[in-house]
Amino acid sequence: MNMSVLASGKLQGGASYAEVTKTAQVSLGFALYAIAWSLTEVIRYSYYTLTLLNNVPHWLQYLRYTLFIALYPIGVVGELLSIAAALPAVKQRKIYCVDLPNSANLSFDFHLALIVFMFFYLPFFPKLYCYMFGQRRKVLFGKSTETKSE
Repeated sequence: MNMSVLASGKLQGGASYAEVTKTAQVSLGFALYAIAWSLTEVIRYSYYTLTLLNNVPHWLQYLRYTLFIALYPIGVVGELLSIAAALPAVKQRKIYCVDLPNSANLSFDFHLALIVFMFFYLPFFPKLYCYMFGQRRKVLFGKSTETKSE
């Protein structure tokens, strides 16, 4: 499982979980990321399953390596909007926060963690998005993104 899926799923799930806030669940962002990631996962796991059976139709391979061009940015924008919608409720209710003093002698602020997570998209989204274009080029057109030294 790659870092983007793990981080996105855990933090976004925490921000949209029913006990946290209805604001995030009814936001445009929630609809955007739910639709984008659902379509992505159906295509991805259909592709993986048929790959195991050595029976991937070209159209599915094309969708697997093309739809991300629109769905990935839509999903990211949706996640960010949904998290932003949840921030006020998370801060006000101190959801998932651990204050000092406590037996573990540590503190955690979920509100701050969500904000930091949102800023991590700045350096990581372009890198992951470009990586997917490289994968697309390699799989659909047989071209490697690396130059070979002689």
